[in-house]
Amino acid sequence: MRIRLAMSCVTGTVVVALIACGIDIPEVVPIDDGGSDATIDVGTADVLSNDAAKDVGGPDVITPPTCDAGCGFALPQGFGLVTFSAGSTPPCDPGQTASDVVSDPQVGAGACTCGCAISAPPDCSNGTVKTKYDSNNSVTCPLNAISIIVSGPACTALNTSLAPDLAVIAPAPPKDAGGCSTNTVVDKTKLQASAARVCTPSSCATTTCSPPIGRRLCGIATGDVACPAPFTEKHLIGASTALVCSPCGSCAIATTNCAGTLSLFGDSMCNNMQLLGAFATDAGCQSTNYNFASVMSYKWASFGTSSCAIDASTPATAPLSGEQTVCCRPGL
Repeated sequence: MRIRLAMSCVTGTVVVALIACGIDIPEVVPIDDGGSDATIDVGTADVLSNDAAKDVGGPDVITPPTCDAGCGFALPQGFGLVTFSAGSTPPCDPGQTASDVVSDPQVGAGACTCGCAISAPPDCSNGTVKTKYDSNNSVTCPLNAISIIVSGPACTALNTSLAPDLAVIAPAPPKDAGGCSTNTVVDKTKLQASAARVCTPSSCATTTCSPPIGRRLCGIATGDVACPAPFTEKHLIGASTALVCSPCGSCAIATTNCAGTLSLFGDSMCNNMQLLGAFATDAGCQSTNYNFASVMSYKWASFGTSSCAIDASTPATAPLSGEQTVCCRPGL
């Protein structure tokens, strides 16, 4: 059998669930996609049932009877005696309930990272396109020519002449230049947990004061609480655990750039047969091959690019479902 992993996203958080469900599972179980026994596989459901716990009838919250005095201990109020073992062997004694649980989840660095995606490029279809020129075929374009106020890709009338050399300068990006969206990337290999079994006596008569090798006599209480002496070795257990990513911050536009191509025509209808030249903004000074030909219309084809920035990571935790504290005697 296997422990399985379920992944889901909810508003404000990203959750990856790890649920104990197996027999003969090693004590430390890293999350991976290996697909072999004793590994945690990616599941298709948002919520997976604890199959192993169902097989042995284990409750979600373990509540043993108060029988510590019979074993010679005086545990604080709220604690009861159970036996605790890594994995799911040896089996529990008759009259005891076995609960397969997840124990001591740990989250490695970089479990949750934040990324950005461009949701909308800057709109560079409107603005002022500047031109520069020279008239001596030096292809340097040191002189300022006309500025054209563009508003989309439609054919627009113009009345000017074309110099021997021409450079086209793109409009500045608008103030509200595009948009970014935030995404959270979850690395499930950064979540590790132990598989464990708790044996809970049904009555004081079935309490095991001297458990066999592989099982340990421990105290258990609800929630995350301090361990009393001599049970000072602490474990946190639950029916399942989840990798929870804190919300990522907002992405911000870091850089923007406008570019495009200015096409000039010798007629007023932007007839391709009358195309005098198509001048890209990133091509620098270009020879037009026309000396002061009349320009009667133009088209502006624009495109914009941008980049986004965000903090690289966000805090991650692994809370336990039905969290309880198991306190064992060190070395026993």
